[in-house]
Amino acid sequence: MFTWRWGKARKSQLTLDMFGLGIIGLAIYAFTIYDVVISDFANQNDKLIWVIIVVLVPLVGAVLWFLVGRGKRI
Repeated sequence: MFTWRWGKARKSQLTLDMFGLGIIGLAIYAFTIYDVVISDFANQNDKLIWVIIVVLVPLVGAVLWFLVGRGKRI
């Protein structure tokens, strides 16, 4: 009987933890798109390519932007 109550409490805490991680991930994703859009590039094609990369491949695109793309903007 106690196992069921504790199991239910752990499940709801896990749900809240995953929701929090989702909100953090969404905030990072939104900031990455915002950062790409406001950045100055040599031409608009570079900006468009980065936006497409970040939108189509969110996790990899965000990591690539912060590791590679952010330093190469002009």
